[in-house]
Amino acid sequence: MKLHEIACAMQQAAIYEEAILSRKRNITEAAGNYVFDAIHALQRMAEENNLIIAIVGGAATIFHGYTRTTKDVDIVLNASDFQQVARVVHEYGFVVRNYSSSWMFDMIYEHPHGQIYDLPNGKDIRGVLVEVMREGMNKMPSPQEMGVNNGLGFANLNSFIAMKLEAFRTQDIADIVAVLIAQQSKIAEVEEYIGVNYPYLLDNLEFCLKQVAKESTNPRSTQRYIDNE
Repeated sequence: MKLHEIACAMQQAAIYEEAILSRKRNITEAAGNYVFDAIHALQRMAEENNLIIAIVGGAATIFHGYTRTTKDVDIVLNASDFQQVARVVHEYGFVVRNYSSSWMFDMIYEHPHGQIYDLPNGKDIRGVLVEVMREGMNKMPSPQEMGVNNGLGFANLNSFIAMKLEAFRTQDIADIVAVLIAQQSKIAEVEEYIGVNYPYLLDNLEFCLKQVAKESTNPRSTQRYIDNE
């Protein structure tokens, strides 16, 4: 990897960490932070349209204690809200890129400092990519099951881990291990939650916990993790 690519990756991580942690601390202004702008637009859309939106994916990984790069913001909606969101997003600065009325669509928050994305009409647009998913897609729980009962919020730790265990790709495993290192005091709670609600995922969790035990003894690994409590 070239040096400038490494620098860009580090900068992207810093931008997302600032945006996510600012949102958690309820700071309503973050000048020049286009990722925060996108999240704030989602928040306004949720509040003004009585929607419930859960943030998952890489942004939730950062929220729960592991700073890493990510290209987009992933959100989950209730089935009853899915089509309504597609109708109103343009009022909040979003452009729909790919739409499936059944399960998911992509939209881009327009911003001059964002990344460049292609549109179906052959044009391109700068902004922040938001992947919109409906509950039930690939066993996706509802926002309420993730602990979000009104407005915009982040999936809670237990449901976040469950979703990552369900997918269990290489990146998901890395995220689980990193987050559990950052949240070691809550591992027992996570184990109980998975055992009661997703017992078929216990083997996957055990695999990750073995990695947590190994990584926790490596001080160079734990430098990447943050405590957001």
